[in-house]
Amino acid sequence: MGFLQSLFTRGGPPPAVTDAEVEKAWSQFKTMPEPEQKSFVQETATNYWQFYFGQSSNKQYSPAQLLEYNTGYIYACNEKVAATLASIPIKLYWRGSSEPKVTAHRSVSKAFKKRLQARCNKEYGEIVEITESPIKKLLTKVNQRMSWTDMSKLCLSYKGLLGNAYIWKEKDKDGRTAALKPLRSECMSAVVQDSDIGWGDIKAYKFHNNSDSQASDRQKVVEFPVEDVIHIRDFQPGNMLYGRGELEACLAAAERQLYYDQTENYLNRNFARPDFMVIYKNGLKETEQKELFRQWYKRYGTPQNAGKPMIVGGDVEVKNINFSPRDMQYALGREDMRKTICSVFGVPEALIVINDANLASAKSAMDHFMRFTIMPKLRNYMDCLTAQWVQEYDEGLFLDTDIDVTSEDPMEQAQVDNIYMAAGVYDSHWVRSRLGIEEQYAAEMKEEEEEPKAEKPAVPPTEGAKE
Repeated sequence: MGFLQSLFTRGGPPPAVTDAEVEKAWSQFKTMPEPEQKSFVQETATNYWQFYFGQSSNKQYSPAQLLEYNTGYIYACNEKVAATLASIPIKLYWRGSSEPKVTAHRSVSKAFKKRLQARCNKEYGEIVEITESPIKKLLTKVNQRMSWTDMSKLCLSYKGLLGNAYIWKEKDKDGRTAALKPLRSECMSAVVQDSDIGWGDIKAYKFHNNSDSQASDRQKVVEFPVEDVIHIRDFQPGNMLYGRGELEACLAAAERQLYYDQTENYLNRNFARPDFMVIYKNGLKETEQKELFRQWYKRYGTPQNAGKPMIVGGDVEVKNINFSPRDMQYALGREDMRKTICSVFGVPEALIVINDANLASAKSAMDHFMRFTIMPKLRNYMDCLTAQWVQEYDEGLFLDTDIDVTSEDPMEQAQVDNIYMAAGVYDSHWVRSRLGIEEQYAAEMKEEEEEPKAEKPAVPPTEGAKE
């Protein structure tokens, strides 16, 4: 039964077996109870179909195997999302009903405060930006080898592919976070305490380096306390412990992308099947067939022998085998695959296929991308870091960005403002208030008024005035 189960595995093609091994497997199959025989036949048929026709069915891939699909459109979409998120500056803020405990802070704009209160549906007495803090230093350089942008891009790439990203909070002697070090998500697992309601409390995280072929101790396992690890994920139905990445959601399309690439590679090499058949009407023995193939490949094979004339003797027929133009059309399949992948990752096709985008479609695609993909993912990223790291120092601290990624086009908004001001709907003070620069403008105007004006030198009278 062990041999039978290994016939059609995902690791490669069915192994070459001898007649004795087939007889042994058949004898073992006949001794199995009928229910087990039916179950085995069904499983084997499913594996056969998956191997030869590329159907994903309900395959279970390990995280390391999923990373192998990070090519082509998968890589393009995931890279665009992760790079865009990592490029948005994140700042440290404090909110509460009174003055913050820390003294190094500055006020925020009214526009930012209004957006924050609208999003949280709550009024805060004070919202300030923290300018000096141990957290503030890590927002620039998280460890000796990585900047904040490097770490964010790596973690968000892992989250898009595997659904989970892990960051180790390296502590100093006082128990405070001294460095943030991202961990390889494909090597991480959670140690869970079972629950009657299926929730499951995570007690610790384990790092298994057995997937690293370069590791000296391939069986070493490192365990981290749960409070020392930031786990970034999107909770998904059916699993309360791990997130689900976009790659897993479009795995069937990712497999098609791989199969298309492989097929076209084989077509470029040898059309994925023989170009012609050599038919000996009198037949050949197996040894003669092998020798003929060896001699044929030696004389006509490889690119160096291309174009040489073929000489065939005896009662032989050479029959061409050609693909029809319909069989060679992969464009429609690739287009459908690209649409599926872009839709799952939330990246408009106009941002992937640059040549097909004009100015109007590009602006519309970018607005959709920032509103419905970047903003929700950025909010999840900042909230995870706030809850699992920043609020260790103070519950009023939080991470946010003062950039409104969903704002209107400034050039279009400026045109609207000019029309409304010309019609008397509102004045320049209202525009400055909306932009959050009214107080700054008023302070600058006050300084100009308080500055002493230089006295103009007396102008000597002209000759005509003297007369």
